[in-house]
Amino acid sequence: MSHHPYLPDHPLLEHFEPSKVGSFLRRFGPAFDPDVPYSQKKLCFTAANPAILIEVLHDLTQRDTCYFVKFSTVPRGGLFLGRCFFLDDDEAGRTWAYYKNHPLMFCQVQDDDFTDSFRPCKSWLNSFDHLWDHSNPPATEEKFREHLRRFGDILREDRRLQLRTQIARALGLQRRFDEAQAELDAIYDELPDGESIAAVRAHLEAGRLLNSQRIEDRGLGDFTRAYDMARLLDEDALATDAAHMLAIITDG
Repeated sequence: MSHHPYLPDHPLLEHFEPSKVGSFLRRFGPAFDPDVPYSQKKLCFTAANPAILIEVLHDLTQRDTCYFVKFSTVPRGGLFLGRCFFLDDDEAGRTWAYYKNHPLMFCQVQDDDFTDSFRPCKSWLNSFDHLWDHSNPPATEEKFREHLRRFGDILREDRRLQLRTQIARALGLQRRFDEAQAELDAIYDELPDGESIAAVRAHLEAGRLLNSQRIEDRGLGDFTRAYDMARLLDEDALATDAAHMLAIITDG
């Protein structure tokens, strides 16, 4: 039996896994590689019968250029939503042309490079300052969790991880140190190799956590890594934050 009350007991369901955010099931295609960018022209499917989406999306993951697919487990207005991402725009276009006249399912192309600038979360993707209320860490934590619930599934991975670092920071300010460390450990497990803004933020919050507890080097190693990485990425505001924290621990 399916564990999802709105879905049929379909044999292909065992090939999908829960998405990390939202009520979706996902499946990675042969082209999936977290270090390789994929086309921002994604296919958007809608169907009243979820079995159609399950079968179509499963078939699409057999293509060499398929990056990943996902579909909703809960209907919206009586319709289930499906998404498919390919490595290149041409494959997305050809697939849309094939499915656009499907008798039981709608298929459209959405250009995320265009639509991202109109998303309600765009204003805080690169700056979280306006969400912070340092006098009320519990309320700030809930703001970040609410944004993660609402928008997590449409955020790029690096930005979603950035958001989670701020949850860890809010937990640390509440002296819920074990929970904050668990959140950071989970973030580190998902960080790709190399430099990224999410990695800068993770090191900043790891350093702050150590400094708050006055343990180990009080975050010296993490703040130094955050500073060096931020400079490399030309993230001046984050580099300044790291330099400020380095001054605090060296003077203290």
